[in-house]
Amino acid sequence: MKQPSDCTCGIDAQQVIGYPGDVGLAAASAITSNLPVRRPKLRIAFSHGGGTLASLLPRLQQGWGVFPALQDSVLQAPVAQARRFFYDTPVFDTPTLRHLVDSFGSTQLLIGTDYPFNFHDRTPVARIEAAGFEADLAAALVHRNAERFLGLTKENHP
Repeated sequence: MKQPSDCTCGIDAQQVIGYPGDVGLAAASAITSNLPVRRPKLRIAFSHGGGTLASLLPRLQQGWGVFPALQDSVLQAPVAQARRFFYDTPVFDTPTLRHLVDSFGSTQLLIGTDYPFNFHDRTPVARIEAAGFEADLAAALVHRNAERFLGLTKENHP
């Protein structure tokens, strides 16, 4: 039997656990630094479904309402700021995907794959379709939101 010290799983663990943690903290930092307030036209998409942000966001929102210093420094509600960013969909299960729609809004999620890394969703469209969303919402996640994010819709062109 392998001992934990014999494991060469550091890189694998980083992909599985580290990246989503880092992404969640980066997104929370963007919110607490008021990035979407200061740069309202900037479009940012966070990978890994925003990582841990969907779990951190209720706590950040509650803290913003309780601590005057946090409310003074964070100029707009954290939830409102989070809903200005975009997030990709490879989260590997339906409940989490639904949670992201609830947390960030169906207009802010776009398809992703993590390709070419070995650890990626090989059927990202099928996973969205399997979530049982209405056809219009599924189409938004599969292509419409990405088109808007990339500036390919008339909405982004005067």
